[in-house]
Amino acid sequence: MPGCPVRYAIREHDVIVQSGVFWQKETLQPIRRIQHVEQHQGPVDKRFGLYELKLFSAGTGHFTFRIPGLAADAAARIRQFILDVQQDGWSDDSAESLPAERSAPEDDDV
Repeated sequence: MPGCPVRYAIREHDVIVQSGVFWQKETLQPIRRIQHVEQHQGPVDKRFGLYELKLFSAGTGHFTFRIPGLAADAAARIRQFILDVQQDGWSDDSAESLPAERSAPEDDDV
C-alpha cells in the first residue's frame, strides 16, 4: 500500500513485517520457508536510489510480503543474510551481518 507505514525486523529464524495505520497487519515468515527473494526498483525508487525486497514463501506464486524504501546496501545485506541462513543455517558468524530492526521511510520522508 503506498503511503502506508511499514516496519520490519529480521530475527534469528524469521522475518516480521508490520503495516497499516487503522487496520494493522503483522506477517511473520520463518526464514526456512522463504523460497526466494527479489530485489526490485521501480521508476520512483530509482529516482531516489531506493529498493524494495519481495519475499516469496514456498508453495505460493505471489510474494508473501514486501519491504519498501530500502537503501541499496541495506537491501543487498538483508537479501544476502536470508540466503546465507537458508543455505548454512544460523551461526554466530551470521549475527554480525544481521541487519538492524527499523522502520521503512514513509513517502513524506523521501
